[in-house]
Amino acid sequence: MTEPDARQRVDRVRVDRVDPGERHLGHGVDQGGRGRAQVGDELYGAVSLKVAAYAQARVVARVSSNAFIPVPRVDSVTVGLTPRRWRWAIDRAFVLQLVDVAFRQRRKRLRNALAARADTVPTVGATGLPTPAQTDAALAAIGRSPDTRAEELDLATWCEFATALRECQIAEQQPTTRAGPQRRD
Repeated sequence: MTEPDARQRVDRVRVDRVDPGERHLGHGVDQGGRGRAQVGDELYGAVSLKVAAYAQARVVARVSSNAFIPVPRVDSVTVGLTPRRWRWAIDRAFVLQLVDVAFRQRRKRLRNALAARADTVPTVGATGLPTPAQTDAALAAIGRSPDTRAEELDLATWCEFATALRECQIAEQQPTTRAGPQRRD
């Protein structure tokens, strides 16, 4: 295919499929897939959650490797990103920092992935990273097993987990009041 033919092919992306509020990015097929992967997909990970935290992603067009000179070894996609508002009460930065830490050690239980990094990662918000006991309590609060792994949670569940975790951490910081000895008359 000659260079003009390849360019015409790219220019023929259907304009009616493009949302005016979208931002478009060109990526290799694998990287484009990571941004829109869902729980259970092989490519699902921290990138998927970060993209979902800011935008709705969709593949607008596939682009053959023949559309580029020199020809790369992989096909590409154009990914459309439609910005979305953060709809959860928990701070987005707190959720995404937990995601970062949890996905550094894939296929580990959350309690281990978060605890293993607690001494090497800057604090998350005011309360820092969770202890294994706090992680277990937060998972139980949202109805999840202590064996839960980072790649098993979608964005909404990550937000629920972060909220429950924050509540556990705050509760542990509250001073406990004990009644002194009772006077008997």
